[in-house]
Order: sequence, then structure tokens, then C-alpha cells
Amino acid sequence: MVRYILRGITLPLNLDLRTGLNTLGRNPTNDFRIPDASVSSFHCEIAVSETGVLVRDLQSTNGTLIDDRPVTEQILNPGQILQLGTVPFHLELERIEIHVPQPVNPTEAAPQVVVREDGLLACTRNTALVATHRCTQCTLPFHKSSLRGVRISGGSKSALLFCPECDGACEAMPGIVEVKKKSFFSSLSQTIPLGWLKK
Repeated sequence: MVRYILRGITLPLNLDLRTGLNTLGRNPTNDFRIPDASVSSFHCEIAVSETGVLVRDLQSTNGTLIDDRPVTEQILNPGQILQLGTVPFHLELERIEIHVPQPVNPTEAAPQVVVREDGLLACTRNTALVATHRCTQCTLPFHKSSLRGVRISGGSKSALLFCPECDGACEAMPGIVEVKKKSFFSSLSQTIPLGWLKK
């Protein structure tokens, strides 16, 4: 993509021409106002298209020149000097690079959802764990231990949970009750029935 700019040589003017018709003159209703007495109220028009820049004089009093030659209608090429009355401009061409997003690398594909043998979803980060939460943004399932937690101020014990993949908010999956394994010490704290001592 290209853009055409008329840079003033004697006046500090930079006219960024847009695609289509551009009007130049001393009158403020023009697309570009040239504040000089030698410039007519409606001096010329410049048509910008894919093929280039076309200058058309609008019967100005002091004329329109390209490289010191009076013109009625003529192509203006980058590097040439356009003069309106006594005000010269240099036409410059700038190329604008458009960055096209690259396709996703197959090796960096999104994680796959795994269903365990018991029919429950597995955690995306650790498939040995049952998924207890789901991301509201990327919809991937996770075990609570895989999520990032942020404590809510004010002394609340609850925390906001966020996805480790996309940083989206995570919510508990309905109907999923995690079965916690009893530790050896918790089993010792339970009362052991002593009925066998009575025998």
C-alpha cells in the first residue's frame, strides 16, 4: 500500500493526499488550504488512484506548474515539483507495510480435551486429575490446583480463579464433586470399634 504526500518547500505544509479527489486553494472549504496570495481560491484538484496522481488546474489566476511547466491536466510523479502560483511542493511516495497474521503453527495447537475412563473430563494440565473447573473464555477444563488464584480483598476466604492458558476467569463445573483421599493421620484420628475385645 502507498501514500502520497505533498511537502511544502517554502511553506511548512505537509499535505497527506487521500485516495480519490483532493481540492487545493486559498479558500478554507478546500480539502487543503494554501494560505498564500498567489494561490487562487480554488486553484487545482488532485485525483489519487491506484495508477498514480493526476493534477487538474481549475483555471487558476497564476497557473499550476509541474517542474516549471504550466499544465492544465497532467500526471504528477513522485520526485517532481508541483507549483501553485509561487508555492512549490515536492511529491513524495511512502510505502506502508501491511502485516498479515501468520497461520498458527501445528506444533503450537491448542491443548486437547481428554475424557477419562470414568467418563469425566481430565484436567488439561494434568490428565491424572479430574477437571473441576472450566475456563469461561477458552472453555478448557482444569483441576482447581492448576488454576491461578487471586484473593479478594476484605478478608474473604474465597479467591478468583484464572485459566493458566488464556488468563480467562474460571468457574466450577456443576455436578463435579471431588473425592478427597483420607490421609494416614486422619484415619488414626477416627474411633476404632473395640467390639472384638468383648469376645
